[in-house]
Amino acid sequence: MPNTDIIIPFWEGSSSEELNNSIKSLKSEISLINHLIIVFDGENSFFKIDIEDKDILDKSILVYKKHNEGPGTARNIGAIFSDAENLLFLDAGDMFIKNRIEKQNKVLKKNYVSVGAIKEINSLGMSRVKFSSKNIKLARKVLPYKNPFNNVSIAIKRNFFNSIGGYGDTRIGEDWILSGKILKQTDKICFEEKIYVLVNIKENFLERRSGAKVYLEIKKSLEKLYKLKIINLQELIISKTIQKISRVYLSKYFLALIYQLSRRKIKS
Repeated sequence: MPNTDIIIPFWEGSSSEELNNSIKSLKSEISLINHLIIVFDGENSFFKIDIEDKDILDKSILVYKKHNEGPGTARNIGAIFSDAENLLFLDAGDMFIKNRIEKQNKVLKKNYVSVGAIKEINSLGMSRVKFSSKNIKLARKVLPYKNPFNNVSIAIKRNFFNSIGGYGDTRIGEDWILSGKILKQTDKICFEEKIYVLVNIKENFLERRSGAKVYLEIKKSLEKLYKLKIINLQELIISKTIQKISRVYLSKYFLALIYQLSRRKIKS
């Protein structure tokens, strides 16, 4: 029996074409998928969907949310509808690497969590690889200042996911909160340098990650990490200062440089 559910949050900023591209990347491992759970986050997303692959459609659970509350809440709601042993996540427009499900399911036989690398591809075809932290010691060290995991590369035991409360309920930084909860609760994490997901980088990528509104959402996430006793007061103050400077005061060109330095350039 298939033991993996895939959860995809879908909102009005995504397109049916992006969703179908993501679904196509699952096709080769359809026998391993219990359900594809698509959470429509907001009433304006309801009318944009047209799933082309009927085999996947037969395995799909479609969840409709009237109000958009962000990807973290959407993924948490998706997990409520899951009855599989393992959970994997994907954003519309991103694609699984071949055999991802098989590889991470194997890892989860001995671990609660598996995290890997992602390959980011922009509209010009340029590629960069972003790695998660190399080990648990380093992940815990950098956690107060950056998310040590690539969110869409995470595979996790469903029971463990539910036991720690899943993603945060903020609109930005919700995955940072999940990473903090994972690192607080377990050492049974497998860190890999394997690329598990192809991530589609949109042209407005930097605009969506800078500005006062973005900073305020990240600030909320950091404060939640503090309330959960995952980071201390000093770490909270330093991290909020770093985020405010980089998101609000630095131009998008400096922000672009920061993103480039945190990724490894590769040939397409």
